[in-house]
Amino acid sequence: MGGSTKMVELEHQHRDRLITLFTSAFSQYPLFEILLAHSEDRSGTEIRDIITFWVDIYLSNGYQLIGCIIDNMLIAGAMITPPDAEFDTKGIEELSKRLIDQIGQDMFVRLEDFENATESGLPLKTHHNLGILAVDPEFQRRGIGRLLIEHVSTEAALHATSSGVCLTTEALENVGYYQSLGFTTITQVTVHGIESWGMRLDL
Repeated sequence: MGGSTKMVELEHQHRDRLITLFTSAFSQYPLFEILLAHSEDRSGTEIRDIITFWVDIYLSNGYQLIGCIIDNMLIAGAMITPPDAEFDTKGIEELSKRLIDQIGQDMFVRLEDFENATESGLPLKTHHNLGILAVDPEFQRRGIGRLLIEHVSTEAALHATSSGVCLTTEALENVGYYQSLGFTTITQVTVHGIESWGMRLDL
């Protein structure tokens, strides 16, 4: 892999770099392609607004954002929600209002519908949820994604009430990848024209 590689828990000081990393990795992702299909803004601003919304929810609630750093550069990250998670409702309402101002009510509703439908079949009360996992395009296909998933699996194994890891993906090629790591497909839904697969790894 080259260089000094380490896994760290990310804090507010990593916020801007993490948002840039996630935005770059998901700029061509099916979810955003369809959400932005009728948008006049194709510059990536709305994608960054949505990513910022998700990252700030995690930071404000103290949930885990983990990253892989090589030679002091953050090159991969993941968002993890434990099974006993309790979100700050007031904080989310404030962040939601900000996002609606940025992307508009219609797009926000489509995003909310999508999240509710895709997460409804996941074992969120018994498993860690891997919300986002992204690797800088320049560092992909080097086993870094596997390292992040192994780290999340270790966190789940050490957690008192967690039975494993669950996630969703909207890219068909990712289904086979996660299956190679031991995940099984438990749901398959289509929302607003976006196909999504729910997967779980039992430990």
